[in-house]
Amino acid sequence: MRPHHALISKGQRHRLLALLLFLALALLQSTAMAQSPDTYEVKELKGYFETYVWLYEQPGRSSNTLIKIPQYTPLEISLSADPAHKGYGQTAYEGMAGFVRMHDFFKMPAEQDDYRVGKTMFARDVRVFREESLHGARVLKRLQPETPFLVLARTKFMIKVDVDGQIGYIYGNDLQELTPDLDLEPFMMYSREEQELLSYPLSGAKPLERLKAGQLISVTGQNRGYFRVKTAAFTGFVKKESLGKIGAIADETMLIYADTPLPLYAGADTALVTDQVIAPATLYEVTAQAGDFLQIKEFGLFVQAHLVNALILKPFEAPRLASVELDVPLSPMPEAEADPAQALTPERLYTFTAASGSWWYVDDGLVKGFVNSRQLISLPKAGERMNRTWAQYLGQDAFLPGSSQAISVQQGEVVILARLWGGLWFQTADGAYLHRNQVRIIGSDAPVTRHTVNAQAGLVLLSLPDEELGQPLMELEEGAPLEVIGFSRTFLLVRAQGLEGYVKGQGLTTYETRYLPEVDPPAYEILVNKSNFMVSVYRLDENGQRVGEPIRAEIAALGKRSTPTPSGRYVLGFKQRWVRFTHTQAPHGITYLRGRYLHGIPCYGQDERLISEWGRPELGTFATGGCVRMDFDIASFIYFNCPSYTTVMEVVNGI
Repeated sequence: MRPHHALISKGQRHRLLALLLFLALALLQSTAMAQSPDTYEVKELKGYFETYVWLYEQPGRSSNTLIKIPQYTPLEISLSADPAHKGYGQTAYEGMAGFVRMHDFFKMPAEQDDYRVGKTMFARDVRVFREESLHGARVLKRLQPETPFLVLARTKFMIKVDVDGQIGYIYGNDLQELTPDLDLEPFMMYSREEQELLSYPLSGAKPLERLKAGQLISVTGQNRGYFRVKTAAFTGFVKKESLGKIGAIADETMLIYADTPLPLYAGADTALVTDQVIAPATLYEVTAQAGDFLQIKEFGLFVQAHLVNALILKPFEAPRLASVELDVPLSPMPEAEADPAQALTPERLYTFTAASGSWWYVDDGLVKGFVNSRQLISLPKAGERMNRTWAQYLGQDAFLPGSSQAISVQQGEVVILARLWGGLWFQTADGAYLHRNQVRIIGSDAPVTRHTVNAQAGLVLLSLPDEELGQPLMELEEGAPLEVIGFSRTFLLVRAQGLEGYVKGQGLTTYETRYLPEVDPPAYEILVNKSNFMVSVYRLDENGQRVGEPIRAEIAALGKRSTPTPSGRYVLGFKQRWVRFTHTQAPHGITYLRGRYLHGIPCYGQDERLISEWGRPELGTFATGGCVRMDFDIASFIYFNCPSYTTVMEVVNGI
């Protein structure tokens, strides 16, 4: 009998061994695949790539790309021993997680020593302050020129610095070292203006405190163009030219005050004390300085400088005019408690002659003291010209600038308004300033193209465009020639027999004056809608609200993007029969903002038949320099029926 193994052929044994080997390998592979990824060793790396890399959804360049990562961007990368991740690391960028190919990966630059370590330095240009020493690192802030910093270390690309306790990195080229201060024998000066006390003699340094105008400070050193100074709380730096020596600047006055009574001295020596004192909360003018002593003009005696507060009173180049909306009490000195007995009142114009920082000073014989300029409505430095405008004064007193005494403008008197200041104040031809609420406008002249008409029977030439207030100048003969030079309300402004006056326009209108109303029109408001380029004229009710549908509405051209027609509410101002532009002239111009007008289509001369070829096709577009350009007809209607200085135009973006 043969053994059992002899029952299996040699070929069968080989096949069985191959099967067993396959099953063992499969079992090993299955075990390996079942192993958790968490069991693989993971290394945490931080570094960058010198070229841009792609962030992939899965390991392998065949995977979907998520985002391109710029070169020199610091990355935190998890590098797994998982064979499936071979050559790739896991990271996150811009809120997305994925994989990057590890080819050409570099570790973060190491810190090295440098000859600049420990030095305070600055740059003359803007430096980008980054979180890491790589160009692609997060920007912490931008350091302004002359921002001081302490150098801590150097890396391959940048230097590590400390900026006011914040650590970061900047490029280290073209830096300047801040040299030591030069000590000086202490002497006293004052701050000529409100300014920051800086921590270093550099314009980009951190502010320590805000110095008041006139604040007395002790100078102890200098560096670059700065003085090192000492205040009660800090030692810092200010520009040399921002400090003044007492009595050295002719147009500035130093005033001092104390919180308690202080003794006066006959000289700059505490042994020379007198029995006189300065009163608390009272201003005294300083004329000279002697060491730590200030000489007071009123007494000729001295007071110790470190015991007083000081302010600088600087005169305006020209007196500034201002008013208030509500009662505003004045303070005897800047930032002091206000005195209700000394108060500015509305609808009165005050003249301010000097300022201490943001506090303006007034002394007109009736009121005296300081007020913060934020509480004032200051007039512009130049007024706007007006068409001759007749008005009746309804107030109690009128004032000339710089005077507390009323001039000869009586209640009910008719005056000529010549200039407009800031929208609230009119200036008369005699120089008086009148608040808008104190006058009733009778009528405002506007020019027309001169022409001649003939008088009707019984026509009277009046001194004003008003039948009740106007005085008869003469009765005109029927058929007498009248030179028409303008209009006001329903009146024509004419010249006849050497006299100038007003006549009722009814029956005397021509094509030039075709829109002159026969009776005073109701109050109108103009609406300019930038969303559809429409200019609409509405009637107003007794409450100043628009009523019903517009009486006129036409399309207009408005300001282009570089010179837009600004949204807002504007009172119509100066009227011109023709507004001159660079190459053209536009009819029926009305100023609504300095240098911007409502007007008709530009022409090549003072003749509407010489219309520009582009003026009308541009209606309905943004094409002007900020003006509201309309067709001839509606521009003429507004010119004659919407009085200046009372009619409001509102510009809106859409309704």
